[in-house]
Amino acid sequence: MTSVKKGCEVGECGACNVIIDGECFNSCIYLAVWAEGKRIRTLESLMGPNGELSDIQQAFIEETAVQCGFCTPGFIMTAVEILESGKLYTDAELRKLLSGHLCRCTGYENILRAVKKTMYRRLGLPMPTEPEA
Repeated sequence: MTSVKKGCEVGECGACNVIIDGECFNSCIYLAVWAEGKRIRTLESLMGPNGELSDIQQAFIEETAVQCGFCTPGFIMTAVEILESGKLYTDAELRKLLSGHLCRCTGYENILRAVKKTMYRRLGLPMPTEPEA
C-alpha cells in the first residue's frame, strides 16, 4: 500500500489516515495490536474492480483538489467516512470534519468543494449554486 503517508508521526497532519471498522484514524498513532482482527481500508480499497476511481476520487480531480498530492489520500479517507454517514452537512460542519488535515498547497477550498459535490450527488440533491455565508 503506497497511499498511507508518513507525515508528522504524532497524529496532527492526517496524511496517514485509514478507515478502521468504519471510522477514520491517524494510523501513525494507532497501535498495530489494536488493529488485530479489524477491517482496515486505505485509498487502494476505493478503486473499482477494473481500476476505476471512486466518486470522491473523481470529484477531487474534477475540482482540482490536488496539487502535490501528499495529503490527498488522508483527505479522501476522511471524506469517505463523512460521505458514508449519509448526512447532509453544512460548509461549516464539513470544514470542521476536515480540519484534522494539513495541506501546504491547495488552500482547502477545492477539497471542500469536492467533498460537498460528492455529498450532494450521493444524496441525490442539486448542488447549491451559491456558497454558504
